[in-house]
Amino acid sequence: AMTTRRSFLGGAAATAGVASLAGAAQPGGGAMIVSTWDFGAAANDAAFAKLKAGGSLIDAVEAGAMVPEADPNNHSVGYSGYPDRDGHVTLDAVIMDDAGGVGAVAALEDTVHAISVARRGLEKTPPTFIVHDDRI
Repeated sequence: AMTTRRSFLGGAAATAGVASLAGAAQPGGGAMIVSTWDFGAAANDAAFAKLKAGGSLIDAVEAGAMVPEADPNNHSVGYSGYPDRDGHVTLDAVIMDDAGGVGAVAALEDTVHAISVARRGLEKTPPTFIVHDDRI
């Protein structure tokens, strides 16, 4: 069973910050991948696989986020998300690297992987937050 956010916080408080995370993936390098939603297990698996294949931490974050973004049964994020009040499905994403660089995008339409657009913004443009911009 996946560890819930509530049970994680309760366990962490009870054990002074040391908790058992049955639903988390932990690669050999000491990094831990934790998700708070039920669809997180598949995202964790994708992120863990990317790390095992030699990918960087930011590669793993992107790979993990791409799973729910592409899931046609997930209506909270991604291309299958519910439309806004005007009937448009718009996507937002933010990604941060280990040096503190941030890429963020909002109000994207006609894309599946907003996380990849945010990463490209992080790597290619000076602004850290771009709203529906064709430059990237």
